[in-house]
Amino acid sequence: MITLTTDFGPKDPDGAALRGTVWREMIQLGFSVPVVDITHAVPPRNLLDAAYIVRLSYPHYPKNSVHVVLVDSAPSADVFPIAYRADGHFFVGMNHGGMALIRPDVLPESLVRLHAPEGSRHPSETVALAAARLARGHQLADLGTPLAHWNTLSLPEPRVLNEGAAECIVQFIDHYGNAVTNATRSWVESLAAGRPVHAMVRGRKVSRWPESLRDAGKPGDLFLRYNRGGYLEIGLAEPDTKANTAASLMGLQANTPISLLFGNAR
Repeated sequence: MITLTTDFGPKDPDGAALRGTVWREMIQLGFSVPVVDITHAVPPRNLLDAAYIVRLSYPHYPKNSVHVVLVDSAPSADVFPIAYRADGHFFVGMNHGGMALIRPDVLPESLVRLHAPEGSRHPSETVALAAARLARGHQLADLGTPLAHWNTLSLPEPRVLNEGAAECIVQFIDHYGNAVTNATRSWVESLAAGRPVHAMVRGRKVSRWPESLRDAGKPGDLFLRYNRGGYLEIGLAEPDTKANTAASLMGLQANTPISLLFGNAR
């Protein structure tokens, strides 16, 4: 299986061209596998959003799936197409550091700089051809030159302030306007040690942990929960428009700091 994640947008032809190149190569190789669009709506050049989306998506696909990630794909002297294997999957994209954000806790088992096919006009074509060949069963060593090092970027980490407080940041705003933080459930619960957990959002204390979204409170109430990816997020009860969400009403965006309080803090 091959997945596609890009910042090409739903309107421009680049996403269709990428898919077409993958299919053309599969036909030439005499096989086919499903090609799934995870999204082409990553905000332009937003490597953090792309990494979050792929991080939460790829584990749901079969092992040995090939995940194409083309975000901020303009080449330069040290930014070129790469492919690697990690956690039983293949990932193909650009060496700008963003690929390392997908699983910063897992090092590549093998990593190559992809050879550009003769006549290739853009890195996306190199990436598409490599994806098809990996899905066909070709080895990474057949597609490029081994790399000992790659460009990396670091995910911001939540931090402990004192025994009763910590700080995290917003890392992603989802489709419903929920603000997803970089604090994981395991990290928060280890610090809380059974104490109540509250969040300070732009000076507003949020303490409600609903059992389900149906119990999130009256319209306009903020609440806390862990999303399906295991991250702490801040939501709004019964959001009805893009102008009426947790992110829009509280002015939350990527890197907005969120304070966490443990216990019966005021």
